[in-house]
Amino acid sequence: MGAQLGMRHRNTELLFGYWTKLRGGRRVPSRADVEPRAIKRLLPDLFIIDRIGRNRYQFALAGTRLCWLYGRELKESNFLSQWNGPSERQIRDLLEESLRAAQPIAIYAIAETPDHRTLRIEIIVLPVADSRGAINRLIGAVTPLDPVMALGERKLVHQWLVASDRLGEPSAVQDIETPPDNPGGPTGPSFRASQVPYLRLVVSRDENQAAPKLIGYDGELPFLSFLMPGMTPADER
Repeated sequence: MGAQLGMRHRNTELLFGYWTKLRGGRRVPSRADVEPRAIKRLLPDLFIIDRIGRNRYQFALAGTRLCWLYGRELKESNFLSQWNGPSERQIRDLLEESLRAAQPIAIYAIAETPDHRTLRIEIIVLPVADSRGAINRLIGAVTPLDPVMALGERKLVHQWLVASDRLGEPSAVQDIETPPDNPGGPTGPSFRASQVPYLRLVVSRDENQAAPKLIGYDGELPFLSFLMPGMTPADER
């Protein structure tokens, strides 16, 4: 039996819980409902992107740590331009689906510096409505799953998709100000040391599916430890 992906970092869980609380009985919350003071501990990693067109998702806001990681001001740049090769199309399709279906999505990726240092990251995107009620915006966060100090002064220049997960209801809506049990680290079991997984894996799960579905996988099985620590070949049978 395969393992579910879920959310790996506490900050991702907190933002998802906050979005769910704001939504109430609606399909999505309104952008005007978002109160920055309520999520102040997440602001450095936070972003808002607007759908300008199918191939342009423009940053309306990007947190200070996010801009520092990429070494530039991200506002008004295209979120899709950060992604390599086929990942750009796959991410575009995920964002389109998130808006169309009012569906929160978790994205798991590898980001890379010019000298090929890698950083595992978790991204969450959550649809919100504009002042007219149109669902054409996404609020989200980028959270490193590895220590960023290992990069030194190196900046991230591109990234590729490893997997994605459609998110359902959280098990409990948590107070956004609750101090994390493990600040700066993933919530699940320990990950293996980061490797450069030259693979493309897309994982999809809906509410009726107990385990993630491997849609397109062309790498070595050990790289699945990025998302599924302790997974063995028996898990794939």
